[in-house]
Amino acid sequence: MIRQSLIEHEALVAEAGVPRLLRKTGWLKLYRSEASLAKAVHEVTRARDYGVDNEVLDAKAIAAREPQLTGAFAGGVYLPTPGFVPDPGGLAKAYAACSVAAASGPLVRFRPSASWLDAWTGHRPAARGDDDRRGAVRRYRSISAERFG
Repeated sequence: MIRQSLIEHEALVAEAGVPRLLRKTGWLKLYRSEASLAKAVHEVTRARDYGVDNEVLDAKAIAAREPQLTGAFAGGVYLPTPGFVPDPGGLAKAYAACSVAAASGPLVRFRPSASWLDAWTGHRPAARGDDDRRGAVRRYRSISAERFG
């Protein structure tokens, strides 16, 4: 799921023209207790079986990688694949501006099958697959305006 999410965000960030808002630096999760670290190590070991790259770090490796961090850490897990968004609000605004500017189609890519949007709006796809993506975004915008002003 993380891999597909990053692919989608890379395309959206490029379309919105804000590459600075997606850093491909990975994700470091730190643990203060040995028990929570042990649980995480078990999970990432299983994740490796599914192709998820990760590296388990001890306290010395954390200090070497991130010398500015203070505190006692039992260890951590570094996931090199995920991206990092330094300004989530700025990214959401850039996506929204791009969506409004894209008169020929939506910023969000909908599959021709039922989606979360269809479930939320109560819309049911037509027999032909209802590939009317612009209509789906119009429905979303109108419902968003009604619910959130």
